[in-house]
Amino acid sequence: DAPIFEMNPDFVPEDGTGLNPLLQNIWMVIHPPTLFLGYASTLVPFAFLMGGLATKKYTEWVRPALPWAQFSAMILGMGIIMGAYWAYVTLNFGGYW
Repeated sequence: DAPIFEMNPDFVPEDGTGLNPLLQNIWMVIHPPTLFLGYASTLVPFAFLMGGLATKKYTEWVRPALPWAQFSAMILGMGIIMGAYWAYVTLNFGGYW
């Protein structure tokens, strides 16, 4: 006799109000995947580091890992810039944060 068993199984709720306006901006659509790509790409220099430590080649891993580290820094920087622009446009504070 619990109330959950007394509900109508054919009940269809009304439509909601839609997506939050803060999330409808295009910059919010591309900002999180860009940051994910940046964070995920830091795995490659870390793998070079671990390989260098395991093989006791303490300096040889730096040269092949450096382009990947630069790529990661570039992508993360772009993600931060996109997030800052999203906050500037969407939050309407009249200035940067």
